[in-house]
Amino acid sequence: MINFDRNFIFCHNQKTAGTSMACALSRLSGCHYVSTNMLEWAMRGRVGGIETMPLSEEMAFDYPNKHNPMIFWNKFFDLGNFFSFGFVRNPKVRMVALYLQQIREAGPGKGSLEITIDEDTHKVTKLPIGTHEFTFDFFVRTYIPLAGKNQVAQFYDSDNNIIADFVGKYENIDSDWKTVCQHLGVSHLPLPRKRVSADYNISDFWTGDLLEFFFSHEFYSDEYEVFGYEKG
Repeated sequence: MINFDRNFIFCHNQKTAGTSMACALSRLSGCHYVSTNMLEWAMRGRVGGIETMPLSEEMAFDYPNKHNPMIFWNKFFDLGNFFSFGFVRNPKVRMVALYLQQIREAGPGKGSLEITIDEDTHKVTKLPIGTHEFTFDFFVRTYIPLAGKNQVAQFYDSDNNIIADFVGKYENIDSDWKTVCQHLGVSHLPLPRKRVSADYNISDFWTGDLLEFFFSHEFYSDEYEVFGYEKG
C-alpha cells in the first residue's frame, strides 16, 4: 500500500496483523494499491512502469500485490520521499500461522491436503515435480524455502541493507503501532480484528527433529539473527 497524501508505504508482511493494519490505514485519504498485473509485467521483460489505483476501505481486506517486499517499492519510487514500515513476527509462531492459512484457504473439508507440482510450476518455484502430501513438515522443509521468502527478504535489499524506515514487532504491536501512527501524524488508529487464526497449540506442530532443522537452516536462521528473536 502506498499513500500519496501522507507519503507512506506499508509493506505487508504475511501473518503479522497486516490485514488489520491495511483496513485501518485505508480510512486515511490518499491510499493506493499497485493495479498492474505483475505476471504480465514480468513476461514483458520487466520493463516499463507500474500503475496504481485508489484503495478504498472496502477493498483493504484483500487487494492485488499486497505482499510486495520493500525491494519492489524501491524499484519504482524514491523511498526518501516516503515513510516506509512493516511488521515481523517470531519465525516459529509465524510459520504455523502461515501453514494454517494455507489449509484454511484450501476450503472446508480439506484437512488432508495434497499439492501437485508440474513441470511449469517446477520451473518457477523449484519445488519437486510430483504429488506431495501438504503436511507441516513438507511446508517447513521444502515448500517455504523453495517457493516462499523469509522476513529478511521482505525488508532488506539484495545487499542485506534494510530499506524500510521502521520494522515493528507483532509481539509489541500496541507500542509499535502507536509509533507508526505518530510517524503518520494521526491519532491512534484502532486495529480491527481481521483474519484471526483459530486457537492452536504451537507444540502440536513442531517435533524436535523439525525444530532442529528449522533453527539451523540458513533460510530461517537469518530471521532470528536480523530481528533479534531467541530460538526456543
